[in-house]
Amino acid sequence: MSSFQKDYVRFGHLNTEILAINPAPLSKHQDYAQKYGFPFPLVADETKTICKEYGVLVPIVGFVSRTVMLIDKQGVLRYSKTGMPSDETLLKELEQIESV
Repeated sequence: MSSFQKDYVRFGHLNTEILAINPAPLSKHQDYAQKYGFPFPLVADETKTICKEYGVLVPIVGFVSRTVMLIDKQGVLRYSKTGMPSDETLLKELEQIESV
């Protein structure tokens, strides 16, 4: 997430909002955000509802798979990648989405 912070302005130029969603409690998110000074919101999904809806919750063990998603202004999922793709990869994907 530090790379998102570094390139936050570049993402903003492509009309992009960054949300970090994690099932950790709100208090941990607040501590983490304060420690690293993230300019974007960290969403506490303690019930794992969002994680389930987007299919990143591993059944049985309840583990959340780190996934990056790009969702357009109409709410359509345009890109999904498990793991942490580079900012350059994401910015290129966003440029393609913006050009459509």
